[in-house]
Amino acid sequence: FGTSKQADVKDCGDVYTAEFELAGFSKEDIEITATNDNLIIKAKNEKRQRDFKLNLYGAVSVADISCDTENGLLTVTMPKKCVSEKRTIELK
Repeated sequence: FGTSKQADVKDCGDVYTAEFELAGFSKEDIEITATNDNLIIKAKNEKRQRDFKLNLYGAVSVADISCDTENGLLTVTMPKKCVSEKRTIELK
């Protein structure tokens, strides 16, 4: 993962978690977008704006990302993609 000074990213086994400090923003102020390569968080209200970009490098299952906010802390849970086992394929 690309690191962000504004996010605390942890490897928790089957998932990665990223925490972002967003005190002063309501749920409605926050927009979260994920692609195979990036997690983009934009928070904007009348007083200020914060933007975060976290490089994912295709390592997570984008369809299964979830998030929650509590006491000004946004927590994003990103399940890791299943890595296929290596196998030899016989040529016929």
